[in-house]
Amino acid sequence: MKSVGFVIISLGKSIYLETMIQKIVNYYPIILVDNTTNGFLKPLSEKYNVTYVHETIKGASVSRNTGSKLAGNFDYIFFLDDDLEFTNGWKEALETILQSDCDYNCIGGKVIAEYDKQINIPSKYLYLVGEKNLGTDEKIVTNDYLGSCNLLVRSKLFFDIGKFDLNFGHKNGCVGLNEDVLFQEQVRRKGFNIHYFPQLKFIHHWSGTEKMLLERVRIQGIYDRILDLKINKTRYFLRIIKYILFLLYYHFVFEKENNIAYKYDFLRYYAYVFGYKSME
Repeated sequence: MKSVGFVIISLGKSIYLETMIQKIVNYYPIILVDNTTNGFLKPLSEKYNVTYVHETIKGASVSRNTGSKLAGNFDYIFFLDDDLEFTNGWKEALETILQSDCDYNCIGGKVIAEYDKQINIPSKYLYLVGEKNLGTDEKIVTNDYLGSCNLLVRSKLFFDIGKFDLNFGHKNGCVGLNEDVLFQEQVRRKGFNIHYFPQLKFIHHWSGTEKMLLERVRIQGIYDRILDLKINKTRYFLRIIKYILFLLYYHFVFEKENNIAYKYDFLRYYAYVFGYKSME
């Protein structure tokens, strides 16, 4: 059976972290990346005798990369966020993957988001609160992306690509996105498949507000623009045309329909077209 090391990054705020460690520690090695200022999580790591590293530079990508340095001797690195809840069958699903003769390189599972259901979120934007549900069947993902909160990557491929790009993802206490999207774009460009394994299922807890979510939608547009300018300028120019047409239609037609999905699209597309400019 192939080996795996779990890399869990944490800002020290999650109430789910200790339970996660308890679920894993008797079966697999854990690298806990403490991204707090004062090393708040070191006593927790000592309590469960897990490998500990303190990363003082705030950021999701830098924290995952730091953890990966201690997991490079394993066949796979399993990246998890600290606000997940395990479901029945996760260990069996993981062992199926590790025992398989299939050439898996990048695998993600199903993630169901738990959030304030009074917030009306269009289904296409549920990924912003952690949801990733591509159905009930295992498949190769060609036109979508897996979430970085539940991502299993072959170590050799991870380091060949150059790890996560530090210009993307949460950093310095601010929301950032698309580190997982860029990584998976690079996986595909190297000719490898990305697999969705629904049995590898977790629940993601998101406690944000509607205002916070709408800001994430706007930031998504900005990071989409940055990503396209970095790796796909043709897509950038095509999207500029598409999004400008949408903004015009929204102004004259869609705005009157009071459709929440159109509102989210407007925020995202406006940010994409105008970059860092304010909406006001």
